[in-house]
Amino acid sequence: MNRATLRTLAAVTIFTAISSTPAFASERERIQRLCETSHRHMYTYDCECYADAFVARKATMGEMGKYDQKVFSGISDKCRKTDRLDMVYAGCMSSAQTTATSMTNYCRCLVDEMRKRPYPAENKRANMMAQMQNNTHSMQACQDKYISQFDVNSFQGEQKKKYNTALHAYKTAFNNGHDICTDYGIAPGQSAEKTKLRQYVNSFCPYIKDIMDSSPVTEIDRIIDTVQKIEHKMEQTYETQISGLPNDTLSYLQTCGPSIQDCKQHCQSTHKLLNFATCGCGKAKLYCLGSQTSQMQ
Repeated sequence: MNRATLRTLAAVTIFTAISSTPAFASERERIQRLCETSHRHMYTYDCECYADAFVARKATMGEMGKYDQKVFSGISDKCRKTDRLDMVYAGCMSSAQTTATSMTNYCRCLVDEMRKRPYPAENKRANMMAQMQNNTHSMQACQDKYISQFDVNSFQGEQKKKYNTALHAYKTAFNNGHDICTDYGIAPGQSAEKTKLRQYVNSFCPYIKDIMDSSPVTEIDRIIDTVQKIEHKMEQTYETQISGLPNDTLSYLQTCGPSIQDCKQHCQSTHKLLNFATCGCGKAKLYCLGSQTSQMQ
């Protein structure tokens, strides 16, 4: 084989690598980023494995591979974390608990307490009973530190109303915040509408994270203040953001309830003692929009 042929083959190889790798890497990196920004995924999955599994499945799905949610639905559980303490932390962070600190601090406390105690290596009944006792002692230690000394049942009047408002916002952030904070990125062939709406939805993520990093017991005013910021921004910007969307998308968003202005007027006329933040009009629309943009192409 002469030098000219070798140079030609080398050029073809380099061109192929340059032209194919960025597209694959970009999509893989996009899914890894998605996994790392979703609190439903980041604690449960090994995100590098998750990204690899996504790319492999997407390649087999043809047209359906254009839709992230379709690909996600079939990703194998092989990417789930299996370390005992990782699983404890993931389970703890999966739902909001009423503590005097953030869920991050509470769940880290639980893991740290379990790490102090021996874990039986053999799966025998006596060892299992010992492990159950260890788990109970670990939970009790963290509850004594962050829960037991605060009696929310003692809240009365305005303090109780504010607590209920903060607690509702706190739990909603944990249950639905992944629709806002997950960075879906820009997929190949993604519509301009989805890209625009996703960027808008993600702009609220700092507020959602602030709520999730707060305590609904000791930081009630902080949570309510953050909710009011969300409501104000939604009230000022929502209608402009959704104008010009395709009819099917508008129809979906309308099923989430009345417009923000109609909701606000109803709230103020029927609950005169409550402020706009208590109604949650903008927050409800935001979660609806986040859910929609996770499915749009």
